[in-house]
Amino acid sequence: MSFIMSKPLRITLVTIGFIIICFASLLLYLTFTEYKPADKIALKTYNTELEEKVYSDTITCYSWNIGYAGLGREMDFFYEGGEMVKPTLDLCHKYMDGVTKTLETWSDADFILLQEIDIDSKRSYFNNQLDIISSKLNDYYYNYATNYNVQFVPLPVYSPMGKVSAGLATFAKYIPDSSIRYAFPQIQPWPNSLAMLKKGFIENRYSLPNGKQLVVFHTHNSFFQKDSTQRYRELNVLKNKMTLEYKKGNYVIAGGDWNQTPLGFEPKDYPNIQNYVKTAVNLCDGYFPRKWKIVYDAKTPTTRFNDMPYKKGKSKVSYIDYFIISPNVKNIDCKTIDLEFKYSDHNPVKITAILQ
Repeated sequence: MSFIMSKPLRITLVTIGFIIICFASLLLYLTFTEYKPADKIALKTYNTELEEKVYSDTITCYSWNIGYAGLGREMDFFYEGGEMVKPTLDLCHKYMDGVTKTLETWSDADFILLQEIDIDSKRSYFNNQLDIISSKLNDYYYNYATNYNVQFVPLPVYSPMGKVSAGLATFAKYIPDSSIRYAFPQIQPWPNSLAMLKKGFIENRYSLPNGKQLVVFHTHNSFFQKDSTQRYRELNVLKNKMTLEYKKGNYVIAGGDWNQTPLGFEPKDYPNIQNYVKTAVNLCDGYFPRKWKIVYDAKTPTTRFNDMPYKKGKSKVSYIDYFIISPNVKNIDCKTIDLEFKYSDHNPVKITAILQ
C-alpha cells in the first residue's frame, strides 16, 4: 500500500527542514567564530608620540558607561522588558555627539574610563566610536579591550541585533608601563555562550617618582542577576589582583560599571529620589579587606532601568558605577554628574584622590 503525501504536508515538512538546517548552520557558524579571549592579553597603547606629563599626587578620574550611544533617554531595550532593539540613526548621532561634547569638558581628567564603546556593530550603524572619541581626546594615551564580539546575535527573532563588537577603553594623561586585559571566568555553557559577552578588566600600571606604581583597574562586571555565581567569581579575580598590588606597596584605584550596588547604599536614605532601588545582587560586607574604601556619591543615581524610555520620577533608577581605592589612597571628593540619562542609560562618576 503506497502512501501519497499531500501537498500541504510536503510544504510543511520542507519548511520545517529548512528551519532546522538554517538553525544548525547558524549554530555551526557561531561556534566557529566564537570569541574566546585568552586569560591575559597585552594591550596596545595608542598616542605614544605624546609628550609625557609630570605625575601629580592628586588624581582625578572619571568613569562612564556610554551605552554604545544607543541607550539615551528616548530608548528602552528589549532585553530588559522594553521593545526597542536599536535607536534611529538620528538618535544614535545625537547620543554620540552628546557623549563627545561631555567628554571634551573634562579637561581636569587624569584618567577617563569608558565602557560599552562600539567599534563595528549593527546596533550603532557600524560607526567606530573608539575612533570618534579618541579624536576628541587626542591629548590622552589610550588602550582598548574587547568585551563583546559576536558575528551575529540572533535575538530578538523579529529584528536580530546582528553583528556586535564592543568593549572598554582607558584614557590617561600618562603612558602606562604595561596594559593588560584579564578575562573574567565564564560559566555559560554552549550554546548559550555563543552570543554572550566575554567580559574582562584592564590593568594599567604607571611608575611614580617615589619608586612605587599606581595601578588603575578598569572593570565592567556582568549584568546583575539573581544567581550570584558569576558575580562572585568575577569579584574574586579582581579583588585578588587589587589586594596583591597593595601588598606590594602600590597604589590602587579601581573604577567602572560594577553592575551591583555598593556596600552601604540604602535607597531609603535618599527619599527625594523616586523609584530608587538596589540591584538584584549587591557588593557584600567584608568582601574587600578592612580600610579599603568604596567611594560613591549616591545623591544622584548612575543608572536607570531600560524597560521604558526614561521618565524622571517614573523610571526605576539605581547606583552601580563607583570606585574602590586602596588604604594608601585618600578620597578628596566624589561626584555623580547628573546628565539625566540624555545620552546613555548611565550617568558619569568623578573621583579626586591623593596618593599618600
